[in-house]
Amino acid sequence: MNERVKRVGAALVLVISALPFFQNCAPTAAPSFSAASRSSQEETQHSGSGNGNGYDGKVYVHLLASGVCADGSPVQTRFEMKAQVATLLRENCEDLAPEKRRVIAVSVSSSGLLVYEGVEFTVEQAAPPQPTLHLSHVANQKTIEVSWSGINDQENCVLQNETSAGWATIAAVPCEAQARTTFTLQNLTANWNGQRVRLAGSAGLFAIADFPTTLTCTSRAEGSPTPTPLVDEDCDGNFDNSKAGESFCSTGWVQAPFLAGSTYSLPATRDCNGSVATFDFVWFNVSNNEGSRYSDASCTIFLDIYMGHSSIQMKTPSGTVPNSTNDINSTTCQAETPGGPRWVRYNQAGWTSYAAYYRYTAVSYH
Repeated sequence: MNERVKRVGAALVLVISALPFFQNCAPTAAPSFSAASRSSQEETQHSGSGNGNGYDGKVYVHLLASGVCADGSPVQTRFEMKAQVATLLRENCEDLAPEKRRVIAVSVSSSGLLVYEGVEFTVEQAAPPQPTLHLSHVANQKTIEVSWSGINDQENCVLQNETSAGWATIAAVPCEAQARTTFTLQNLTANWNGQRVRLAGSAGLFAIADFPTTLTCTSRAEGSPTPTPLVDEDCDGNFDNSKAGESFCSTGWVQAPFLAGSTYSLPATRDCNGSVATFDFVWFNVSNNEGSRYSDASCTIFLDIYMGHSSIQMKTPSGTVPNSTNDINSTTCQAETPGGPRWVRYNQAGWTSYAAYYRYTAVSYH
């Protein structure tokens, strides 16, 4: 080998041996959130704690130490991690409009939590589904129809209605869900309009959820002639109390001529709304425009002023048809008003109709 070849070979060996030295001297990039995230994820996977497997695709929040924000939320700050980029969504208790949202720099704490501006953030948990409760109640009725779903934190519940003395248990029911079912209200007390219905723990000591609709009862002056065991007409909490009172029924006006001096006879009793009613009185009426005759104060001058109707009351179911309350030739006059004209009822052509009234004791249910 000649001397020139030896010199070239030595030079090549020198160049090749120098290559690793230059590679090791290349600039080193600054650590990224991605690298820190992967390193922290590995630690988290080994420890079994922290935010779970991966930070991406989650929303992180920092809550107030106590109380809530003006909008009712306890979240002071919120950001979203997507494609290893953190975007601020809420700041200082206010949600940011889309155009005001910005990318922020976050880091990973030694405990595996994400940190923004020196504060650790946790993964925002989805709000639990709200229970759905339905109550249907017809005013004054003793029964209700209810259904519910979405209550998962209890094994056994009771359905209760409110009373003036507290809560009365209607029935033991499943907590999780109940198809529409009819139940009977219990131990209602006076003035129960507006009282509530709720689901409570199995012992009835604590409320789980109130139904949004309250009970309705509007007091009615009139009762029912027949029993109503499921209706409280007077809202006193009693199903079904009864009240007795005096009432009347009548034949109505019957067109029948009765001449003075003839006899009449009416039934002593009759049926009135299922009750036996006894005769009380009968009105004989004249409607032939010869009702009342007026006179002066001395009853000597009679003025033929016809009032259209005149009637007389008799208190017996049978007897003689009267001529008039006062005989037409009688000098006894009746004062209509003090110092006013005097009048005499009379019948010239006979009574043209009658109406008999009967009295009975009526029972109404409330």
